[in-house]
Amino acid sequence: MAKILQLRRGNLRELPTLQSGEVGVTLDTERLFIGMNSKNKEFCMKNGATITLLPGDLDGAGKTAEVTVNGVNAKSNIYIGLSEDASAAQITAYGKALVRATAQDENSITFTALKGALSEEITLNIMWS
Repeated sequence: MAKILQLRRGNLRELPTLQSGEVGVTLDTERLFIGMNSKNKEFCMKNGATITLLPGDLDGAGKTAEVTVNGVNAKSNIYIGLSEDASAAQITAYGKALVRATAQDENSITFTALKGALSEEITLNIMWS
């Protein structure tokens, strides 16, 4: 049986103060809030980019690739995920190479293959705030 995650939902004016960790969604403004320290904190990703890593970019364990991502800085909160249309082979290659973002600076993110070479081209969606 599937588990169901329920969120507080309703119009913005009706959103109560959420408990720490509780999630709320406003139906009229389509915004997401998380309860933090007795306040509702809006959760939003202000920026986004898509990048592609090629097998030659990360050709062995410990190999790195620095990618330009305009707008990112050392203090940005970044979220990275495989493209929603990634194939099974791409998902497997990403996992086997154990690709991770290991550093970030002004307009750049460094990716490292922690376990081995990247064997497939992969597209990553990057969001940051």
